[in-house]
Amino acid sequence: RQRRPHPLSGHSPAQQPLEWHASRRLVCASPRSLHSMVPRRLGPIWLRTSSGANLGGVRIAAGWRRWTSSDARTGVAVGKFHSPIVDALWAMRAAEVDVSAVDASAEPTPMSVEASRTVVEYDFGANPMLSEHYRNPYGSVRIGRVLEDLDALAGTVSAKHNRPRAPSKLMLVTASVDRIQLLQHADTRSNMKLEGSVAWVGRSSMVLRLLAFSEGVQGGQEPWLEADFTFVARDPATRRSAPVNPLELRTEAERALFQRIAANVERDRIARSRPEAVDAEAVAKLVAQVQPSVLMPALSDPNTVLMSDTRQTNAFVCQPQHRNMQDRIFGGLLMRRAYELAFATAFLFCGSKPQFIEVDRVEFRAPVEVTGRVT
Repeated sequence: RQRRPHPLSGHSPAQQPLEWHASRRLVCASPRSLHSMVPRRLGPIWLRTSSGANLGGVRIAAGWRRWTSSDARTGVAVGKFHSPIVDALWAMRAAEVDVSAVDASAEPTPMSVEASRTVVEYDFGANPMLSEHYRNPYGSVRIGRVLEDLDALAGTVSAKHNRPRAPSKLMLVTASVDRIQLLQHADTRSNMKLEGSVAWVGRSSMVLRLLAFSEGVQGGQEPWLEADFTFVARDPATRRSAPVNPLELRTEAERALFQRIAANVERDRIARSRPEAVDAEAVAKLVAQVQPSVLMPALSDPNTVLMSDTRQTNAFVCQPQHRNMQDRIFGGLLMRRAYELAFATAFLFCGSKPQFIEVDRVEFRAPVEVTGRVT
């Protein structure tokens, strides 16, 4: 409303495009008004609970409810620096925390699969800004963003399964992502939803099955992406392993999935316990084949490229805006950065757009702190 010169160009506000006025209102807004404006730009995010629950003193009936997030300790909504879905999922997790009602010595309680089931919907049709947030240059869903949301969804599912001890008296961390498989292609012209629940439970670890559906893929009846996340439980005081709630299986489909994942867990355990076998003769043969490319590049096969020549790196310093609810760097962000680097590396090598098929395994070997340098 004030006709002051533009701080960069010197022109009056009347000569500036509409985007400048919108940007100025956001920059000059108070933290409270800015917090309330952001959800309206991106559109509402809705989460569905499988049953009624008392979350943070508010009675939530089974169905749909709008969520916003805030960090009670700092007054800053840490989820706002990530995707709107991450923000909503973290808000839901924070709303369920009631430290005064948690007994640290409480025994693990069997929980059903439905008790942890969580569904989050993307209303792309009604919210163009939300659709734009997840659109890649080719009009499809941006896989890296979905990976962030899957990690946040897995954290919420694991916390719901281990109520009432989690997350205040039980620390749950992502140990690995065992498989991320693209089954179909999805775009942002159709509404989408993520669904997750606990599928297998050990003593201190559990595997979560996460699925992504799109109305444009078989009418939303079959998933277009699926992933298995492994979480481990730790005692916040001792940092040692802690027992998780057992899983109560009620249907034949739940039992069959439990058995399949249990077989995969046992197979991976055996593979890790055995030393990796190395065929020295095969290695020597491969090294001999590549010697001309190393010693005499001009005489090497023009269709042969050294693996080291395809290497790409991406280094960054972790910022406070990258943190999660535990003040560590958000694992979903690291997965997105790794995926996008892999996509760019394949693009440069092929010379054309690569097609993502699956991720075999992602391991989180150590937490990453704020100000940490990641390469």
